[in-house]
Amino acid sequence: MNFVEVMIAKKYALAVMAVFYDSLSLPIVERGASLALYIRTHPDILSFLQVSAINDDEKRAGLMSLIERYELPNCMQQLVDLLLVDKRTFLFAGILQAIYTLYLERQHIMSFTITSSHLLSESAVYSIQKFLARNTGNTIIYMCIVDPTLIAGVRLANTTLFWEHSVARQLRDAQNILV
Repeated sequence: MNFVEVMIAKKYALAVMAVFYDSLSLPIVERGASLALYIRTHPDILSFLQVSAINDDEKRAGLMSLIERYELPNCMQQLVDLLLVDKRTFLFAGILQAIYTLYLERQHIMSFTITSSHLLSESAVYSIQKFLARNTGNTIIYMCIVDPTLIAGVRLANTTLFWEHSVARQLRDAQNILV
């Protein structure tokens, strides 16, 4: 999506949030973000939505099937109907992603990826979650990933913040000083 499409998608998402906020929850917007990722990783779906020669009823049926499969609320069906009238069904994935982002912001939730060189214990993950919550002032949701290339340490990242304490980073810093 280009910049203009992203901005238009965000406007639709703001409208959905204004009208249907009470119908949304964290699990719902997470499923919506999963559907957005699915659409983006399947270019045939995006092509299907962009081709004007395809009947709106067929586009509606395809999107309704996906909405049902991802167990999204009825308000998403109303969104699809609006997008069909406006000839903007190709924005659907971007709107779902924007709804996810806006919902997290409104709920003061931040999503982080916690990458470590080895599998972390529950207490270590809890300590990291508390560290992030204390420093951001937000509730933290997370996904843990093991990356042995860190050698030893941890990396915490989301779309706007990055923190790393690892041997790999110390080696990179040392190399940058020497070069």
